[in-house]
Amino acid sequence: MSQRPLAISAVCVLGALASLYASVLLLSTWMWAVQPTLGERATGLAAVAVAVAALYGMWRMRRWGVFLLGAAVVARITFALAQGQPWTWATLAGPAAVLLVGLTYFRRMT
Repeated sequence: MSQRPLAISAVCVLGALASLYASVLLLSTWMWAVQPTLGERATGLAAVAVAVAALYGMWRMRRWGVFLLGAAVVARITFALAQGQPWTWATLAGPAAVLLVGLTYFRRMT
């Protein structure tokens, strides 16, 4: 297997830091004006877990990481549309950028 590209390393490290930050936010109680419900916290933590798994797969240069990330992005869009939630392209910029990096190096993955 060839060396991991710098772009993959960068998105995985940044994604891990973002996941850690999101987990702290979801598990904290003091910083919320309106506390999230237990279901909302569980859903958020499940989404973080899926993102971390996808990033781990990309870090290991495995194609399933890109597939899992793509499925998570599609699920996010589908859920938002089903709930009638407003969204913009800006909300998908981060996940789309990570997915684009994964797709760029997809052929080098096993």
